[in-house]
Amino acid sequence: MSPKHYTFIINTFIILVILSTSINSNSFIERDVIDYNACQGESCCAYIAKKIANKNHERVATIVIVNKSGYNITPLPVKLEKGRFVTHDDHENIDINCEPQTEPLTNGQNETFSSIASHFLGELKGIATFIIDDGSSSAFTLYWSASMIGTPPHYEIDGLPNTKYYNESKLDLEDTLFQVTIHRHNVKSVERVWFIILPYYLSPYIIYFEFRIIIL
Repeated sequence: MSPKHYTFIINTFIILVILSTSINSNSFIERDVIDYNACQGESCCAYIAKKIANKNHERVATIVIVNKSGYNITPLPVKLEKGRFVTHDDHENIDINCEPQTEPLTNGQNETFSSIASHFLGELKGIATFIIDDGSSSAFTLYWSASMIGTPPHYEIDGLPNTKYYNESKLDLEDTLFQVTIHRHNVKSVERVWFIILPYYLSPYIIYFEFRIIIL
């Protein structure tokens, strides 16, 4: 094979490599833009926060509260002991706010807020309390934290009156997204359960009094 053929093959190979790299790069950019354009408001927060954290090697945690309690839920000021909240300044192409809101959360509405470490190898630690406006000041508190390195973020919910409400929680995005849905117990179902259980507990006393009446 002549030197010209070798040169042609090498040049062709180089061109193919360059084209392949360009195509892959463009595909990544298009995918990235499509993902962001698909976001609607606060739904972008978890993705933006994770992207920022991955870029800067920081810890991240996004909280989503979904209100299905039947009442308004009022958030108290969130206490972020370690870390900071993601704001619109973190991403110049998307003007959204991923800080906690202070307005009541109406039934059927949800709230999202994202926190990341303040610096490289930083930690995360936050507390958020919510009041359910049901006339009896029912409340629950969310705790989240992330150590400097290693384990995924830790989340915990406490204080929710389990006789009135229950929570449904799930993790996503490699445990950087914690979604909590607050539900109200079905009152009719609870009454039906008591209607079934109560005679069971009262039956010994009923039998005792019936026996006494027969003897007398």
